[in-house]
Amino acid sequence: MLQRLFIKNLVLIEECEIFFSDKFNVLTGETGSGKSVVLSSLSFLMGNKIDTSMIRKGKDECSVEATFVASKELSAYLETIGISKDDEDITILRKLNHSGKTKNFINNQSVQINVLKHVLNYLIESCSQHAHIELLKNQMPALHYDAYIDAEKLRQDFQNALKYEKDCHLELQNLLQNENERFRTIDTLKREIEEIEILDLQEHEDEELFQAIEHFYKQKEMNDAIEEILLHIDSEGGIFSKLNALKGRFEKLSDTHKEARQLFFETVTNLKDLVFHLAKGQNVQEESISEKEVRLKKIDDLKRKYGSTIEEIFEWKNQQKEKLFVLLHIDDRIEVLRKHVQIAKETTNTLAKELSIVREKFLQSFSDKMTQELRALNLPKATFDVELIKCNRSELGD
Repeated sequence: MLQRLFIKNLVLIEECEIFFSDKFNVLTGETGSGKSVVLSSLSFLMGNKIDTSMIRKGKDECSVEATFVASKELSAYLETIGISKDDEDITILRKLNHSGKTKNFINNQSVQINVLKHVLNYLIESCSQHAHIELLKNQMPALHYDAYIDAEKLRQDFQNALKYEKDCHLELQNLLQNENERFRTIDTLKREIEEIEILDLQEHEDEELFQAIEHFYKQKEMNDAIEEILLHIDSEGGIFSKLNALKGRFEKLSDTHKEARQLFFETVTNLKDLVFHLAKGQNVQEESISEKEVRLKKIDDLKRKYGSTIEEIFEWKNQQKEKLFVLLHIDDRIEVLRKHVQIAKETTNTLAKELSIVREKFLQSFSDKMTQELRALNLPKATFDVELIKCNRSELGD
């Protein structure tokens, strides 16, 4: 029930607060007094559009706020969408600015327009001089009749069962129609998984290989420098051969040059030791590092396809294995869906039959009741006939 309506900056109304009783309320007034504005404010509150020209001149926005008493059904729905409510009252507010943007609030919580309209379906029923046209819409007679005979829950159960049946049938059809695509996907997944598994990757292996290769090239650079040193020292015509040629001359030096002679021979001996140690450290295995480079390249190729690290490659492989498992066992899913479709059909047929029986049961009493209403309107010869017509199954039944 509507308890209070507050209108602000709408057309000629700057501020207006109206309180309603729980009985029959009537708005009266002279032409131009604002009766239509009140009705327009209610229309705007219900989610309908109004032109920005209706904003009061000199104001940035207009707003309409209303307080209602909420039913138990509405309170339960508000809980499901996370809107808090301390008492039985519910406050709805809509605002409109000059840019045409609207804001919707339920109990001071911002909501989308579809939520607002759904909530207001519990609160407001609008009847105008053309409201009877609604009865010409395909669903309206059945909806009103079901409400009268209290068959709404049975119809909802039927609709849920029909939706489940259609969902299962659609999934089943998709699986059956895409069989060729499924086989192609299976082949692709198998190739990807095999490409990863054939390398037998180890965690952090790429980092270890990179470090080993980096160390090799640093060692090789040092070995090249050593070779150049040895070339100058130990090759034919090098420093060592020239020093050997001077040995005889140093041996002929008199004792007065004893220290110089001794220093010369020590230098030759030290040079021999230097050559020995430099030559000893030149053991570099080219074949081993070549294998490491080949393996690291294969790992890098996988990284470009399946992940930037070995961990991501493992994760990719596991995901593909899960997809492959589902596709390989899809026949089981097809069989399950066929059973679900069959069970769903039986459930839907049972509920559709029950709904038709209930509707048939109350046809005469509903017809008599509507006839009485027409005669109460001083239409003594009027009758209201109701007929159930078999049609293709829809969400309303058979």
